[in-house]
Amino acid sequence: MSKVNLLRRFWRLLIEENYESLFEEIEASASPEPRSPEGEEWLFLRAMAQWRTGRLEDAARSLESLVSINSQSVSALQQLGNVYDELEQFDKAEAAYAKAHALAPDYGAVLVDWGIMLCRSGEHEEALERFEEAERLCADDDNLYLYRGSSLESLGEFEDARDSFEEYLARGRR
Repeated sequence: MSKVNLLRRFWRLLIEENYESLFEEIEASASPEPRSPEGEEWLFLRAMAQWRTGRLEDAARSLESLVSINSQSVSALQQLGNVYDELEQFDKAEAAYAKAHALAPDYGAVLVDWGIMLCRSGEHEEALERFEEAERLCADDDNLYLYRGSSLESLGEFEDARDSFEEYLARGRR
């Protein structure tokens, strides 16, 4: 199978959330030259398979490799932040999100993920700042309202928290 067709197959498995098959097939395939576009894509897909199958440390290493090859990859930096967040390595997650945001300041999904991480780490006021900025860019992300409500609740702002939770619930009914 050609590299292009193989990568398409891997993307299909990722989209279908067939992570175990994706992991097995990527591990069985020959890695393209890492510094090629196909190699970067392969590394990204491998990291996603590792992450989604619970191999978090491996996913972090794969994404770190990808970022060392392409320091301008917003997707790799965002996903690296997500993996570090799941590993509860919040300082590393924050650094990855900050780099991704610096590269793509209008990409609201990075801000939402960054805010969620800040909420999880107990930095609720900073989380609210990220959510406010994200809402201007991507008000369609449901998680923004859920985690904003959680941060507001933690800060004792119960009415605003209720409003945010209600917005989250209303979006789920649409």
